[in-house]
Amino acid sequence: MDTVPDNLDQRRMAKEVVLREGIDLSTEELEQQLAIIPEVPREVEPFDPDQLDVGEDELSDDEKEKMRVVLRKYRKFFIKSGNGLPPPAKGAVCDIDVGEAKPLAERARRIRPELLKKLFDLLRGLLDFGLITFSNSPWASPIVLVLKKGGKDIRLCIDYRGINELQELMRSPMPTLDGMLANFHAMQWFLSLDNASGFWVVRATKRARKVSAFICALGHFEWTRMAQGLKNAPMIYQRMITNALFGFVDMPPGVADEDADGEPVDMFALGFKCDLSQLPPPANRTSFADDISDGADSWDGTVELTDRILARLTYFGVSISALKSKFSKIATDFLGHVVSRRGLEARPRSLDAVLAAPFPKCLCDMQSFLGSLNFYSQFIENYSILASCLYEISDEELRLGLVSPAAVRAFADLKAAYSSTPLLRHADPEREFHVLLYTTTWAISATVCQDYDGVLHPVRFCGRTLKGGEPRYEEWAKEALALLRAVKVCYYELSNMQLVVYSRHGLLKWILADKHGKADHLPWAAILSPWTICVEQVVELDERWALPIRLMDILHPPDASTLADMDVYKPNKAKDVQVSQRQAALPQFGPDERATVVAFDGAIKARRRWAAMAL
Repeated sequence: MDTVPDNLDQRRMAKEVVLREGIDLSTEELEQQLAIIPEVPREVEPFDPDQLDVGEDELSDDEKEKMRVVLRKYRKFFIKSGNGLPPPAKGAVCDIDVGEAKPLAERARRIRPELLKKLFDLLRGLLDFGLITFSNSPWASPIVLVLKKGGKDIRLCIDYRGINELQELMRSPMPTLDGMLANFHAMQWFLSLDNASGFWVVRATKRARKVSAFICALGHFEWTRMAQGLKNAPMIYQRMITNALFGFVDMPPGVADEDADGEPVDMFALGFKCDLSQLPPPANRTSFADDISDGADSWDGTVELTDRILARLTYFGVSISALKSKFSKIATDFLGHVVSRRGLEARPRSLDAVLAAPFPKCLCDMQSFLGSLNFYSQFIENYSILASCLYEISDEELRLGLVSPAAVRAFADLKAAYSSTPLLRHADPEREFHVLLYTTTWAISATVCQDYDGVLHPVRFCGRTLKGGEPRYEEWAKEALALLRAVKVCYYELSNMQLVVYSRHGLLKWILADKHGKADHLPWAAILSPWTICVEQVVELDERWALPIRLMDILHPPDASTLADMDVYKPNKAKDVQVSQRQAALPQFGPDERATVVAFDGAIKARRRWAAMAL
């Protein structure tokens, strides 16, 4: 190989580019790592706001007209197709900082000849809307075509895994699902908004355009707006919508959206404070990416709320998808759930696929099944107790068919529970909370309820498997763990509330007298100290619930009969567990007693190699 001459000026040479060969992708990687590009219509059709989904049949025409007057004010911000290209949002910019990394360029992956025409149509639509342009970037991420159901139409995806590995993750917060589904108890009318085209309203910097370039059999292209599939794209978009709903920063007066060089201006980098006098009051709730759901306790209240939210969104240039938005309904779909006046219901999209699935033959399929259920585990009573035997199965056991009867039974019962999830009541701070505790030698569970006309209705199911030495704890200690789990999962709802806890195994005695008996239990007492807890000893007649308060038919009482029925789900690891006996309590002394305490501390440093003893 020839050596490089010493007098060669390498500054005149082309920049170094890292070429990578394509990597095969699994189905899970397609879902988690790729940017899935929606279809782009050829034209954006004008939309009449009078066609929006407003109210219910029970409302008068005059009441509906109040809402339509508000919606007509924002006519130009409604887009009929959720994927139509809206104008860019004010001051929102996507940049991709990869540091000093060398450009990554992967080769275009092969595409079946019969799909080239469909790919051309997709790319032509993106070009017509100005979402992409031809590129000469040294960066190139490959595309992957995914066939839709039916095998005729395609969906365009981009593999950004290489670029995502080079970026630092933004620390901008993303909302949690539990937080988004809380605090609907006082609402009678619900509003659901879907922002049009999502990430495409965010401008891309020149650097981001180069780095996010993609390659395929028909050419090399780069994005003019923020691409989907980038690591920080959700945080950038969430920050933009949160700022629009609450108002922290704004573009300074007289500053254009682009500088003299055509670089988009980032209002978050400028930090100019928003003039709140120009905007209505902030929203009541934040969004979950491009989904906004809120409500009010009256029709006039929801009309005012709609006007307030739309005024803030449109001020920052955020457009609304007309066909996906609902205005003042008694129930609305939100993040895979149905939110209504009565409560919260699960709306799983994969229900038919889960119900039709046979018992998994490999670990990947089992993880996929449990993942589908885990998303809705708050709707499945005693989920942790039922599912524990499925979590312990290895890939080898599944492939060889070495599955216990408990696992087969749990699989069937979990599918049945998944298909008939109950309605969960909204947590009402004006009502007392009741907690039902369930304990086994392998898992604990708790059901948080509230009383409606003398009947306990579920608010949340929660639980976990026991770990370490916990399976050997006494039953009252496991009940304490179940209660701790309930206050941890439902802390937002239960904070500063009085709790009625139903116990079978002496939890009341521990709370009243013995919580200082063992040092390991002191943290439990500290965690529970903010709550006023009323413990009801479970009364049983023939091993069945015999307390005066009734449970809904869908709930199983925490009595001996229910806990005995759960033995069919016992995992193998729990079959030889021996429950330890109560240890002697630490001595306690009265005010008039004297005692000598001897403590040994081997960590005290001395000049000589002696330990230390203190009296």
